[in-house]
Amino acid sequence: MATGDTTAAKSEIVKYDAPHIEFIVPKDRIVLDQRSHLVYKEMELHAKRVEFDSEKQTLVATGEPKLVDRGEEVSGHLMTYDLETRTGNIYQAETAYEKGLYHGERIRKVGDNELEVMDGSYSTCSLDLAGTKALVTAGSRLQVL
Repeated sequence: MATGDTTAAKSEIVKYDAPHIEFIVPKDRIVLDQRSHLVYKEMELHAKRVEFDSEKQTLVATGEPKLVDRGEEVSGHLMTYDLETRTGNIYQAETAYEKGLYHGERIRKVGDNELEVMDGSYSTCSLDLAGTKALVTAGSRLQVL
């Protein structure tokens, strides 16, 4: 298994490991493939494949990515994430956030206490079809205070 790290513009270290790592130097890209693992500050990401742009400090993760950031976990099918702003999009996603469970076609973390959920649902119960559910429609914003 190969491992490495890269230094960001602000002298922050991104650590990563995967069985296969490809460096695409002209494009400032690092591709982690097969059981990828990336750690940055309090954020940890596991996915089948991660494409990391070291210049822009952004990544795209595929293959059931699971992100844990400051104790909050979110998983989905495809993820885009900006390391500097700590914002991103998770498609076909689910997360337990604050006191609820969110499922959505897209979940976007837009701030420390704010999620944007498109075509999704919210529940306070972990059982399918049990408890009270509220539909979160496209373009809606849910703010947790």
